[in-house]
Amino acid sequence: MAEALDKQIEVADVYADALFSLAQEQGQTATVRAELEELVKVLETEAPFGAFMLVDDSYNANPASMAAAIATLSARQPGAGGRRIAAFGDMLELGPDERAYHAGLAHPLEQAGIDLVFAAGPRMAALMETLPASRRGGYAETSDALIPIIANSLRSGDIVLVKGSNGSKMSRVVAALQQLSGDKNA
Repeated sequence: MAEALDKQIEVADVYADALFSLAQEQGQTATVRAELEELVKVLETEAPFGAFMLVDDSYNANPASMAAAIATLSARQPGAGGRRIAAFGDMLELGPDERAYHAGLAHPLEQAGIDLVFAAGPRMAALMETLPASRRGGYAETSDALIPIIANSLRSGDIVLVKGSNGSKMSRVVAALQQLSGDKNA
């Protein structure tokens, strides 16, 4: 299982390198970067406890994109007293090895030094069972049930990556965390 995940990560890295090389050759680096940034929204969010960064990557998930998102989260610097937090929903349509793919995310999370992991969905239970207790932020069967668990755990300076397959409804987590500011239009 780990070998399959490593291979998917390797393929994703090769694809990303090729895409940026082609963009450079054609003078389109800024365009490609802007299009990629459209897919992942980074939101500076104010809440009663202070500001935190919300990274909305809630529209799609597979083992390779999860590993890439974990690496990107690892490269971001939290604010003073903040932590790197991942909030994951199920990766759907992975076939008979889906439990192993979910559990296999523990290794890249450990390698990247992600501080806390929150998870929603029956498939993500495999990840939470695999993670050391010190990295488990909280688990719920649904994204809606996960919202208060995450919201009550946040503090100023945190960076929160929210990611999952669209069917896992992690966009609801993003919307709820934006509401912490009290802005009903967020």
